Amino acid sequence: MTGASNRRHFTARLAAELTKRRPLAEPLCLLSLDLDHFKEINDRYGHAAGDAVLKAVTRACCETVRAGDIVARVGGEEFMVLLAGAAPAVACGVAERIRASVEALRVPINGGTTIQVTVSVGLARADQDGVSSDHLLRAAAQRLYEAKRLGRNRVAFA
Repeated sequence: MTGASNRRHFTARLAAELTKRRPLAEPLCLLSLDLDHFKEINDRYGHAAGDAVLKAVTRACCETVRAGDIVARVGGEEFMVLLAGAAPAVACGVAERIRASVEALRVPINGGTTIQVTVSVGLARADQDGVSSDHLLRAAAQRLYEAKRLGRNRVAFA
């Protein structure tokens, strides 16, 4: 629906990138994104509006990341971004640009109404959080929960 990679494709690419980079000790970062209060959008405006928001967020992410980065929708309103070769400072910059880009969206729906949405982001680093897919995914999820706990619409990293 969104044109982004799916969970299966994303996890395969993550594993391949980790295997490729491990002997070279090249940087790799992972972003876990979750739209804030997305259920309320579906409940208030309907699933067609929610789908429009998901498509707009996917577009915003794809237009914001670097060439070669992989954006995937891995759940209902959950996304992941694989930043192969990205040092932590670069990954933080990409994460913040995604957050700001999503916050700036005004998604038009029927009747001239527009929906604004925000996103919380957790950032994990292979050099710090482990070299397995499971370790990176777990660290990114923990940081995402931290961003939510701290008030949403923010990037959390170690």
